[in-house]
Amino acid sequence: MSTVEERQILRFLRSQDQVNIELGFQLCIGRGKVYGEAVKRALQQHVDLCEKYDFEPTFVENYREVKALLYKGKIEQAFKHYAQTGEYYGEEVSERFQSHPLLCAKYQVELTHLRQVKNLTITYQDREIIFDLTRFAKLITLEISGYPLRKTIQDIGALIHLKRLYLIGNDLVKLPAEMKYLENLRALTIDSNRITGLPNELQGLKRLHQLNLIENNFQALPINICNLSALIGLYIRANPLQSIPIEISRLKKLRQLIVLNAELKSIPKEIGQLPSLRVLNLGRNDLSDLPTEITQLEGLQELGLQSNKFDKFPLMVTKLLQLQILYLSYNNISYVPVKLARLKTLKVLNLHGNKIRKIPPKISRLSNLTTLNLGNNKLTDLPIELGDLDKLRHLNLDYNQLTALPLVIFRLRNLRYLHLRGNQLTHLPLKVDNLSLPKLKVLVLRRNPISEEEQKRIRKALPKCRVYFN
Repeated sequence: MSTVEERQILRFLRSQDQVNIELGFQLCIGRGKVYGEAVKRALQQHVDLCEKYDFEPTFVENYREVKALLYKGKIEQAFKHYAQTGEYYGEEVSERFQSHPLLCAKYQVELTHLRQVKNLTITYQDREIIFDLTRFAKLITLEISGYPLRKTIQDIGALIHLKRLYLIGNDLVKLPAEMKYLENLRALTIDSNRITGLPNELQGLKRLHQLNLIENNFQALPINICNLSALIGLYIRANPLQSIPIEISRLKKLRQLIVLNAELKSIPKEIGQLPSLRVLNLGRNDLSDLPTEITQLEGLQELGLQSNKFDKFPLMVTKLLQLQILYLSYNNISYVPVKLARLKTLKVLNLHGNKIRKIPPKISRLSNLTTLNLGNNKLTDLPIELGDLDKLRHLNLDYNQLTALPLVIFRLRNLRYLHLRGNQLTHLPLKVDNLSLPKLKVLVLRRNPISEEEQKRIRKALPKCRVYFN
């Protein structure tokens, strides 16, 4: 076949017109099916016509086999077949293969595509695949979860474009020093491993904004973390730290500090030297007091002290005048101080699971409160001033000692959710209806000694509200 003839056939085969494409096949037939590599590739783009005119029978058979394997979900078998034949089966098959980058790396196919992959997730299902991370040169996000990492992680330093790295449940005991080359890293998560310390080289990650160290074996917070000057969020949970180093004060940009279930018995006064801090959660520890310096956190908006050992309401909290969310559930607090009324911006107050018998009338000054959880205390009544909380939407009074529904509740015109589970209520006032509680959506009355007749009356009185009994 001459060069001129080949160009003419290629023009027909590459046409968008079906008639011209078939004409290209017929021209090949007229020349005894003798053609070069370029024409062969063009013919293979039209599998149905290859089958119709009996062109490239081996290619057609292999193509059909690969497609069938993909359709049946036998992905790795399809890769094996593809790698053995070395044929190109068109864009559709290529795109299917590209969606499995690890197998591409294993079987050395679509390697050009691998260099363009931006996001890669590796899970337990991929545990039998051995791969080379250096093939994914432009990765931005890498997540490896449930995959036992051995020497694979040593290649991590080659991923110089990486911004987000998640290493979850990999049985890691240490991180490689090569991570110092990840100069663009913004977020690092190392959860559910066995790590006890961090390499000093990590303090060179000057762009790191977020660090998660959940469920490891840290006996103390590594001091080199305190040199990560760009850090905005630090999240630590389920590590037996017992203390926070005074060097924490170096993290001047830190906005969120979460240290949960870490056996903390105290926090250093240097905590007050974090001017950017907005969220501080120290729940599930052994704290019984706070340093006076915590009042220096003038911009703090959320404070979590749940599940600690406070037997008194920590008065320093009442000086955090920008506070919007306060969790003090599951402590041993028996009274709520009047000074709580200072927190004019408070929106969420959770005092669930304490020993509180009385709420001060000045709670009415918390005019922005939308959620109030007083469940599992020892309340027998509520102050009438509570009715001034015009923005209150959620009120939880579960497991208290109420024998009657406090009438003040009827003044809460914006109340959506009312929980009264586990009290001693036998009935609700006759005035309960959609007019008295116009926006109520959910009323929980489980585990109260309410008769079936009274239950029917309540349901009838509140037709627009979901009411839950025993």
